[in-house]
Amino acid sequence: MEIGSSFGMTTQILYEKSLSVVGIDISEELVQKTQERLPRVRFECLDAVKDTLGLMKLAKWDGVVREDGVLVEGEEVMCNCVFVDIGGNREIEMVALLLESVTTRIKPYLIVIKSEELFQHARQFCESIGSVGSFADSPEWRDSLSNMIQLKKNKLSRLHPLKQTPRSNPDGILICRYHNYQRCKKAELCQFDHIHCNECGKPGHTAKQCQPFK
Repeated sequence: MEIGSSFGMTTQILYEKSLSVVGIDISEELVQKTQERLPRVRFECLDAVKDTLGLMKLAKWDGVVREDGVLVEGEEVMCNCVFVDIGGNREIEMVALLLESVTTRIKPYLIVIKSEELFQHARQFCESIGSVGSFADSPEWRDSLSNMIQLKKNKLSRLHPLKQTPRSNPDGILICRYHNYQRCKKAELCQFDHIHCNECGKPGHTAKQCQPFK
């Protein structure tokens, strides 16, 4: 599994080296274009950080994969290798939140993560315990990441769209809070306003982009 498959270049390499692979990306447009370009490789659109249940479903097979790639019914296996590339400069709290879901729910034997901040954090931890280049799993390392995860969860909870104050546009139509604070899955089919900001009421930007909100 590759989380953050983008244009599918790494996913394609994994496909050539494994019996089964799925590339995951948050962009519907990118997933569609990549799937058209690489029709033999499976790609899915999913927010892996927020949709833990969806991530779990994609990590499961309803059977065992034989050497010839055929699924044998009656048993269930989990993805055993996860590559994570949700942006090398993504904030470490978000990476740690995703890492927690992968390690506790999917439990692969190998996780490869592209993250500048996580690398720096790991290097500082190595220095603090007098290690050079690597360290075994430790309670201190897990605790430091858990603290970051809890801070991020608290922030995400406060930012839940339906916890924000409802606001209407000048025509009296309610402004879409999902569009303003996360992502509206209904897109153009949504009955609410996608033009105005739910914070300042002005058109042209979302609440996440609004200076008063920041």
